[in-house]
Parts: sequence; C-alpha cells; structure tokens
Amino acid sequence: MYCSIKNTIGSLNMRENTKKDSYEYFGKGFQLGDCGIKFLSVTENLHGNISCTVGLVDNDLEGVGHTNLIVAIPPNSVQLSIDKNEYKEKEEIVMSCRALGGRPAPTVTLYLGNDTLATSKPGQDIVNHNRQADYKDNNKKVICKATHMASSKDDAKMTERNLIIQFRPQPINNLGTINKFGFFEGVEGIITLDIFANPRPSKLAWKVDNAAPDLGLYYPLNEKNIVMNDVRMRFLHIL
Repeated sequence: MYCSIKNTIGSLNMRENTKKDSYEYFGKGFQLGDCGIKFLSVTENLHGNISCTVGLVDNDLEGVGHTNLIVAIPPNSVQLSIDKNEYKEKEEIVMSCRALGGRPAPTVTLYLGNDTLATSKPGQDIVNHNRQADYKDNNKKVICKATHMASSKDDAKMTERNLIIQFRPQPINNLGTINKFGFFEGVEGIITLDIFANPRPSKLAWKVDNAAPDLGLYYPLNEKNIVMNDVRMRFLHIL
C-alpha cells in the first residue's frame, strides 16, 4: 500500500515510520488502510485544500479523499457605521458592524449600552440593525464587537460611538401637573423640577393655577446644573 498527502506546500509520500520536524504519520497502520498526517506545528501556509491518495502497488485502482484545512486567524479590526451624526426623536437609526480580516468569520455583535441589539449569523462577518431614536438612548454608547476562536475574550476587537438624540423636554417620570403642599403664607417656598432635553430649552415658563407667576420673582439658577447633553434646571419661586 502507498499513501500520499498533498497540500498547499507540496506532495508528501507517507510511511508508517515517517516523522519530520513539522509533521508525522497518523493512523493505526497501512495494514488497516490508515493514511493520515499529523501536523506538529500549525502555520498559516497550511490553510487550504488537502488531498489523500491511497493505493496498492499491485493494483491500478486508487482512492482519493479531499478536505479543507482552515487555519484560524483573528480579525484585524472592526468597523462601526452609523448613517448620521445626530437624530431627532423617532427617526430611524441605521447601523452596521463589520469585522475585517478574520478567518473563519467571527461572531459580530452590536450593543447599545449593556443591551444586545443584534448578532451576526454563522459564517457572516457583518451584522446590521435599525431602530427608532428614543430620547432615553441619548448619549448611550453603540458598541461594535467581534469575538473569535483564535483570540481570547480580552483580545476581542471593539469600537464604539455615542448616540446623539435631539428631543423635546422630558420631565422626569412624566410628572405632568405638579402638586406641592406644606407652604405657608409669607414664607419662602421652593419648587424644583428636573427637565431633560437636547438641545437645552431656550425658555421655560411656570403656571400656578393656570396663571403665570410674577416674572420679577422667578429666577433660573446656575447653569452648572446642566449635565452632559441633557438639561437639568432648577427654578426658584418666591411667594
């Protein structure tokens, strides 16, 4: 019996006692029909098709088998694409995450903050996702991440970008009508309301019993209360 292995680096005639620096015979012996090879050190140039030819020296027939050897390499980088820099509330956000250079295709995932938006299908190195812009997503990070069998979790490729959503003023907990009690005539009373908006509102008006309070007694406080791209404003009304 003879056994021949052909791969991307050449043709190898195997014997049961074959043992080289980078490969050796693998199997239970020619008498059992085993023709195999064991690579002792995997290198990228082994990637590709491998064929095995088996025959008998006194017979014209021979058998040939093929397989594809994939040498895994992690992606070089990931690419995050978001179709606009800023969005208005309820606009459609179109985003895409792609891994570049990995073999086989890595698992590509899109996140919004800690929430998973979408994960690539097996064999694909790209994932797309559309969603409606929501004011609660303002300043959240869109994260594009690729994990691969040839790299550890700590070596996963990742890039990120902040979402900027323009939205009208949103009172915390949607307070609506504000009812405050415990005020005394002639004594200063403070009513505080946090409002979030992007961009910051240029004007804010109070109404008490459907009437506007005396503007001379209405003071916006220090703008240091503004946080990130949201707005937090505290207003003081003196009775």
